[in-house]
Amino acid sequence: MKFDYSQIIQALAEEALSQEAALPIRNEQCRSLFFFHPHPTPKVLLLFHGFTAGPYQFARIAHTLFQDGYNVVVPLLPGHGVAGRWNAQNPPPLPQSLGPYQDFAVRWLKRSRVLGRQLIVGGVGGGATLGAWLSLAYPSQIDRTLLLAPYWADSLPTIQLFLQPSSPARPLAVVGSAPGPASTAPGVAQGAKEPKEPKEPYYQWVAPRHSIPLSCYSGFTESSLKLLCDLGSTVVTQAAQGEAPPVLLVTSESDRALGGALGQPFLQHLSHHGSPVWHLKFNRVLDLAHATMMQWEENNYEMQLIKLMKHFIRLDVLQAA
Repeated sequence: MKFDYSQIIQALAEEALSQEAALPIRNEQCRSLFFFHPHPTPKVLLLFHGFTAGPYQFARIAHTLFQDGYNVVVPLLPGHGVAGRWNAQNPPPLPQSLGPYQDFAVRWLKRSRVLGRQLIVGGVGGGATLGAWLSLAYPSQIDRTLLLAPYWADSLPTIQLFLQPSSPARPLAVVGSAPGPASTAPGVAQGAKEPKEPKEPYYQWVAPRHSIPLSCYSGFTESSLKLLCDLGSTVVTQAAQGEAPPVLLVTSESDRALGGALGQPFLQHLSHHGSPVWHLKFNRVLDLAHATMMQWEENNYEMQLIKLMKHFIRLDVLQAA
């Protein structure tokens, strides 16, 4: 069968558009992003957005890298970007097992590889953890890996530091209604259905001061987050077992979502096996928190990070720093 690049890129975009139209999509910023050149490019970037976020996180970076001559793919993660009234009683439809995430990543690995000669996988937050897993599972098919503030196993215990629990609201009594039976709960009108208690803790993001309004989900169940922290544990185990593509890890000392180790066990394992690794860690005095890592209008780190990514992508000879 003859390879037809133009048909492939058209099919990828049309399939994503069709799937997202059937959700329905929460808003335009949550749609998958594709930046395709008329011909295969020397390097292709497959970027995974963060947990409860959307492809919009990489919009400006992807456009800049496209202008540099690369094909860039930022697909919408499974369960993300769906319109609805989400709350503790009706949480957003995020995956409840790792299978959907891993199958999704492998599927996009296969699709992206045909778009150029070398594939670079990256991500932010939970998307970075997924990208790390993919790179370690298929090291021979990935040229290098870019990880921005990934989740690790020790990220979960810090959940109370950057999240706030959300308790279900109870309906108010109807003014002027007749008194109900003694068993009626206080504040609930006679005959009214009590709200279902959530089966597990439900959390909402604490928005930093002057932050950009969230374009995707503001809340989620604990198990939805725990999945990606568990995947972070798997990634560390993978790193201890063998080779990996060259890795650039970007973290911040002010990022409490990452746990105390900031990925050091992961980096130590890779270095032990001879994999080239870099770790850029923003100092605590810069106060670059996880929630603002990708909100460039607020923290003014966009140009620095883009320059760093360009340098990492262009390196011809990779040696551990």
